[in-house]
Amino acid sequence: MKITKIVSKENPVFKNTLKLKNSKKARDSNRVFLIEGLRLCEEAIKSEVKINSAFFTEFWYEKNTDFLSKLLKSEIDAYILSESLFKKISETVNPQGVIFLCSKLSKNFFSELNNLFFKESNLGVKILILENIKDPSNLGTILRTAETLGINRVILSENCCDIYNPKVLRGSMGSIFRLYFFISKNLPKTIIDLKEIFKIPVYATTLCENSIPITKIKFPKKCAAVIGNEGNGLTKETTDVCSFKIKIPISKNANSLNVSSATSIIIWELIRER
Repeated sequence: MKITKIVSKENPVFKNTLKLKNSKKARDSNRVFLIEGLRLCEEAIKSEVKINSAFFTEFWYEKNTDFLSKLLKSEIDAYILSESLFKKISETVNPQGVIFLCSKLSKNFFSELNNLFFKESNLGVKILILENIKDPSNLGTILRTAETLGINRVILSENCCDIYNPKVLRGSMGSIFRLYFFISKNLPKTIIDLKEIFKIPVYATTLCENSIPITKIKFPKKCAAVIGNEGNGLTKETTDVCSFKIKIPISKNANSLNVSSATSIIIWELIRER
């Protein structure tokens, strides 16, 4: 690990990192993303994410020798910044003092659905499908819950929020590094392919009159469930191509569930032995 001290905001490395922090376009064109905080950076190391460079405050660098020992033999470029410079590249109000610049997770993303994506686990093939989830905190929580409960395949519609959004990354607590993703440009067609090519039934979560309460369903070992937008739920086009419509029974006095809470219940029912 090569260590350099940055003392000026005119430093080209600092200016480039600041640009990457502020511009999704710059991050996309360079195929990189930023992660921040000890827990998330530790998860990146454990998950063998490609780390291009690391940034520390002087105080953090002096106090975390155990953590730094994990990086000493790597070829990472490391930079020590003053507190004021570090805050400029940080996404948090009270930064911990460590940021990694990482390459995007190409090995976790599938450009097409294939047999490797559907490789069976001890829970069979359980797939979570998300349509138009816009809140990054919700998406991060959903991904963390999915991995925790044993689902590691996620299909997202193209209009979901950016999976590399800092709030998604923090909310997932490292789950994003280990899940397998497919970004669908045409979700109804993807669902039709799941049903017809891969013989996987797809359950639409919707409060339609003919939706079956989830408590009355025995899910097969191979199946997928679709969760919709926070405010509007699933689109009609997506709902119409699904195999079944399901719902979570809720109290008559309640209006709805938060999408991340609803997804937790759906995932639990998908994987629960009956």
